[in-house]
Amino acid sequence: MVMETRLSRWLRHRWADDAVGQLPSGFGERIADMIRNSERSHTAEICFYVESSLPSSTLWQRCEMQGLLKQRAQQLFATQRIWDTEHNNGVLLYICLAEHAVEIVFDRALVGMQEPQFWDSLAQEVAAQWKATNLERGLTTFVDKITPKLAAQFPIEPGKINANELSDSPHLG
Repeated sequence: MVMETRLSRWLRHRWADDAVGQLPSGFGERIADMIRNSERSHTAEICFYVESSLPSSTLWQRCEMQGLLKQRAQQLFATQRIWDTEHNNGVLLYICLAEHAVEIVFDRALVGMQEPQFWDSLAQEVAAQWKATNLERGLTTFVDKITPKLAAQFPIEPGKINANELSDSPHLG
């Protein structure tokens, strides 16, 4: 198998630069509603970051694409301050449209909540749903699978209201 050059990688990503603009009308509002509904049953924070392509500075690095995607997801987890929630239970679903790739990054309180295979298979399932139908269906799958687990691990105390620490709207970059 021939390894992709950094130039061909860069060209593919620049070609996809406006992919987020092609998402269906009302996409962001529907996703925000989905997250808001999920977060009514737990104290965790769910964030989606959908990006057309990786930044040029990332693409020129000497690294396999999977490593670049994981690195980018971790960078966004930090810059979006998902790690800064009161209960350390934020989770980020990162999507790179140019690569048709999905990465999941989660905070300390979620470590050990599920086996690593759960997160890997969930990312694969989201990607498969996205490729088979559309991105919104993949995001719905993610929320449907993770909500009961978050509700069991991080329930809202009776009589309390969940403080929404992070925006429910997906970040579209």
